[in-house]
Amino acid sequence: MIHNYRSGVAERLGLGYADLQSDNPGLIYCAVSGFGPSGPMAKRPGIDLIFQAESGMLAITGTPDGPPVKVGTNAADVYAATTAAACINAALVRRGITGLGCQVDVSLRDAFLSLQACWFGSYLATGIQPARVGAGSPFTAPTDVYPTADGYIVLAVVNDKHWRIFCETLGLTDLADDSRFVDNESRVTHVEFLRKIVSDSLAARTTADWLSAFKSAQIPAGEVMEYADVVADEQVQLNQMVIEFQHAGGFAVRTQGVPFWFDGVKADLVVPPPALGQHTIEILREMGCTEEAARRLAER
Repeated sequence: MIHNYRSGVAERLGLGYADLQSDNPGLIYCAVSGFGPSGPMAKRPGIDLIFQAESGMLAITGTPDGPPVKVGTNAADVYAATTAAACINAALVRRGITGLGCQVDVSLRDAFLSLQACWFGSYLATGIQPARVGAGSPFTAPTDVYPTADGYIVLAVVNDKHWRIFCETLGLTDLADDSRFVDNESRVTHVEFLRKIVSDSLAARTTADWLSAFKSAQIPAGEVMEYADVVADEQVQLNQMVIEFQHAGGFAVRTQGVPFWFDGVKADLVVPPPALGQHTIEILREMGCTEEAARRLAER
């Protein structure tokens, strides 16, 4: 069983773990709540934006001179669900060995904090709050989003070898030995000045031109894509990340595929969402109703 009620609500409804486990010792019961099963915030309601704010994510996201910024999607909700799925799988393995189920509790806020392991771990080790650096990196430079003649490009120069190749690719060979950029630490120190030089150079050519040049130079780079670009992308199509099927209502529906393979094969079972009431009789039969009773109930 899975639910995302606030802590205490399922118990009040008679659907708590203790209420159900006695009848089914193998029950795996997963409760996803905002702040965990106990403590001063256990019964506090919350939404994704609050979890992003109170896990520290907003404080490290955005530009240095701007306000805190939320992640573009409902990332806390999704990551908590992913965490819950992993826990449920672990519980299933345990049940296969012991025959016993268990109670799994996942906190949305805590799950999103765990996603920030690099930054939060750095703070715990140093006591220094990580600065907001936009799309840049506090560790390497130039690593950022840059405008081109027709869009935006992302790139990462992660070592001194790449730096020299990067300068040659941009036609800025004089920068390679500039004392301000002689090593990565120096480039990070002078990142604002370096960003202006790189931005001016990249703005002279199209994204496609630069991607081709960086591919030849083996410099990590990519295009900033909108969803229409993602859907049209050859690799996305090959990976079946956009699938289409016919809905029971007689119209075509596109939806997102799955990002994994089993034994080199993507899941080929594509089942459209049912129309309202489409499976009512089937479900009632599975619950023990006779055919006649199921049809009678379905007609109500």
